[in-house]
Amino acid sequence: MSKELYYNDFTLGQRMESASSITIEKADAIGFAQQFDPQPYHIDDEGAKNTMFGELIVSGWHTAAVSMRLKLETDFRYVAGGLLGLGVEYLRWPRPTFPGDTLRIVITVLEKRQSNSKPDKGIIKYKLETFNHTNDLVMEMVTSVIMPIA
Repeated sequence: MSKELYYNDFTLGQRMESASSITIEKADAIGFAQQFDPQPYHIDDEGAKNTMFGELIVSGWHTAAVSMRLKLETDFRYVAGGLLGLGVEYLRWPRPTFPGDTLRIVITVLEKRQSNSKPDKGIIKYKLETFNHTNDLVMEMVTSVIMPIA
């Protein structure tokens, strides 16, 4: 039987790190961008040279998708019934992710409260930070999830 975690198993200020990291290969970055974010600086080396970045960068949405995958390598993967998002309060990409970057995440629990409309559920607000292999912050977001209390 796999372990199940509930609202009361998480604490204010708790930090969780992804169990592993993911390297975004150039071909994967281009493939993702061709399908979901086909801007020159995401899909073409030559086209990227004439942009503010001067070189190919990974779509921020690709960075976000990888961050979601890494989030499921923290204790959030054990939430009873699955992790249900309530929305994103804040999202930013302070510096680009580049093809070849290896990403990892750190989650910090910011707030906890019982749901007003669903008293058997709790809401956890957390900050997710995504770092590259040189420890530069490439994405951060604040979001909330709802989960069973017990």
